[in-house]
Amino acid sequence: MAAARPEHLRRDAPAAGRPAAAVLPGLPSALRGLADRLDTLEPCQVIGELEALKFALWTAAMPAPVPPADPVVPPTLNTRAAARVLGISPTGLRRLVAAGEVPVVRFGRRITFRQETLERIRAEREHGQGR
Repeated sequence: MAAARPEHLRRDAPAAGRPAAAVLPGLPSALRGLADRLDTLEPCQVIGELEALKFALWTAAMPAPVPPADPVVPPTLNTRAAARVLGISPTGLRRLVAAGEVPVVRFGRRITFRQETLERIRAEREHGQGR
């Protein structure tokens, strides 16, 4: 199985099919300037300047970073997470469920809570409408 190609070598990469001078317009003049100074530079200085140009070209050819997506909030929460939303203990939440004050979604023996419902209950209690 062939290894995946690095982003900058993929045919569908943003800079694919474009000449290096189009990706980094100052590259030709920088290379000419380096060529003019070759007789005055040490080999390690030439390599260093070539590496700097390679890095500039590579970063110009790469696509802009995509910010990470927002974490997915599950539509239902377990007892511990629901208690955190309400700011109470899991035991306190179980008491409210037993009293019929907090609606639940049941899957067999499993009890889950809808995020929207919990936020509404919390807002009602913050405004003094709850117990």
